[in-house]
Amino acid sequence: MLCIACSQEHKQRHRMLTKKEHTELNKKMFLRDSLLITRYCISHNLDSLPTSNGVWLTITKNGNNDTIRQGEKICINYVISDMLSGEIYYRTDSAIDKRPIDKPYIIQAAMGQTISGIDDILTMLTDGSEATLVLQPDKAYGLLGDEDRINGRRLLVYKIRTEKL
Repeated sequence: MLCIACSQEHKQRHRMLTKKEHTELNKKMFLRDSLLITRYCISHNLDSLPTSNGVWLTITKNGNNDTIRQGEKICINYVISDMLSGEIYYRTDSAIDKRPIDKPYIIQAAMGQTISGIDDILTMLTDGSEATLVLQPDKAYGLLGDEDRINGRRLLVYKIRTEKL
């Protein structure tokens, strides 16, 4: 015997959102993420406010006054972690533990060769700078993640060190 039932509630859950509902949902997620980031920055003593690009930036060590310019070849060493769980996804520093390390980013600054959150702030830094960035999903790996270690919709903390090549 086969019995199939379908309730109106079940059908209602799977309807497509209207454009207005989608916009409102995005606004709520953005505000929620901003609140979580604010709390994180306060609890970790980060003197951080969002830049005009929407990246939460704290310069933890100034470099040598040689500003990074768009198109310059640079090396970025980093530790990328989940803001909420603290899980480390990628790192170029073997001092943390004995896991294999990842390769540093070697890119041309502010030329779209890395995620937008990093690309947006590189010209605010100098050679040898160290900074902590907190990124909302839209400035990092978005809804889908990086299809390797980082799942979608993650709030990420990047600790970076820049070096001109």
